[in-house]
Amino acid sequence: MRARTSDRLTDRPAAPGSPRRAAQVAGQSQAHIPTRQRALSVIYGISLKSGLPLTVENLFTFAQVSLLQAAVALRNSGIDVAVLNIPTAPA
Repeated sequence: MRARTSDRLTDRPAAPGSPRRAAQVAGQSQAHIPTRQRALSVIYGISLKSGLPLTVENLFTFAQVSLLQAAVALRNSGIDVAVLNIPTAPA
């Protein structure tokens, strides 16, 4: 006998964040729920084509703003942020 469409849909894992998934997780014991791991630090490695060392003056304004916003958001989440220069030979 062929399975009905509604039966096949309930056999699939529910999408994360869906009410059905919440009900599935609520029915499991704590031992079955995977622990969420999170990065403790993020390192941005930046290489400039000019071969110059990485400084605030050598980074475009848009890149400075984007890097600052990302660093603030990550630090507010408890994640350490570092920025490293990747040296390159000048072109």
